[in-house]
Amino acid sequence: MDTALVVACISAVVALASAAFSGWTQLQVSKREREGRLEERRSEAKVVLDRYRGPLLDAAWQLGDRVDNIRNRSFLAFLSNSSGRERDARLSTLFRFAYYLGWREYVLLKSSCCRLRTRRTPGWPPHSSTTSRGYSPATS
Repeated sequence: MDTALVVACISAVVALASAAFSGWTQLQVSKREREGRLEERRSEAKVVLDRYRGPLLDAAWQLGDRVDNIRNRSFLAFLSNSSGRERDARLSTLFRFAYYLGWREYVLLKSSCCRLRTRRTPGWPPHSSTTSRGYSPATS
């Protein structure tokens, strides 16, 4: 074989190896960048949930306690007209429902900006894609 042909073949192999290594390196870099962005989104969502976990749990506990009172501890007796406390009983029950639902909505709205958009959860959002603010993955 001619020396020039050997040099050309070696040069071609080195060029192909260099291109393959460069492509593999670029894939690894883009993979790490995606993982970094994903981790940043998870961190943002965790910060939001940590901030609002306490008030949401408090509202859920208060509502759960009221439901338990209604189901197991004769709370409905306060709703009779003869007790004199029926208005307070109704208003405080409605307040607990509103308090819980309000915190729930607030957390959903705050966390919608941090929702991970790389993977969709089957069945989420619970309604159609044209639901109210904050539930649609297309809105932010």
